[in-house]
Amino acid sequence: MPAMVAERVFATILIKDYEFNPRRWIFIIIAIFEFFMSFSSVYLFYYENLSELYFLTFILFLDVTAFIIYLICEYINLRRYQRYFRTNLTCFKHVMSLSERFQLAENIKSSRVFKPLAILVTIFNILLVAIGLAKPLNLGIFAKNIIYLLFELNIVVYAVCIPSITLFRNQIWRNQIYQIFSKIAIIKKCLPKIETNTVHLRNTFGKNMILNVDRQQNYYFKELNKSWNYNRQE
Repeated sequence: MPAMVAERVFATILIKDYEFNPRRWIFIIIAIFEFFMSFSSVYLFYYENLSELYFLTFILFLDVTAFIIYLICEYINLRRYQRYFRTNLTCFKHVMSLSERFQLAENIKSSRVFKPLAILVTIFNILLVAIGLAKPLNLGIFAKNIIYLLFELNIVVYAVCIPSITLFRNQIWRNQIYQIFSKIAIIKKCLPKIETNTVHLRNTFGKNMILNVDRQQNYYFKELNKSWNYNRQE
């Protein structure tokens, strides 16, 4: 989760050109950080006999910190949206370009997909630490077996729910999974047929848009012309 939040932080800060500027160094830094944290955790846990409680507490600290940062980014993006699109005020004291508006909409859409996942990860990690705290207590054999059972059950549910929610919240991923499975002859008959659905325009928050065709027909080109004229004036 910290890696995904870090990417969203860069998308929020670099909103002006994040949509068309690749900035490969961002993903390189995030990947290096992820590998470093993974290898260091494995080394400390298995070779330095790091306590399981300390390990879980450290993971919980990272996830809670990442979740708080995510909420801050979500607040910033929603405030930008309200200031520009609802009160007709400009952000950063300038007219937002099409790429900025696109990236702002993508940031809000990504937060809608990521928020349930982040909440679930945080809850599961809190439960893992709570169970880890109960392990060293002087309890009976029956109570310890219950604790170990809850610990293993929590991990299983964690491993099943996270990918399921991620897949359920992302239509593009679902279509790709269906396409991959449809190529396997063994299970091809078991999959439902993918039919072409009517396209419904939705706004940034996923709600259906009711448009006036006459008014919206040339809206995009008017906004594009306005953006070009503004850049020439500068």
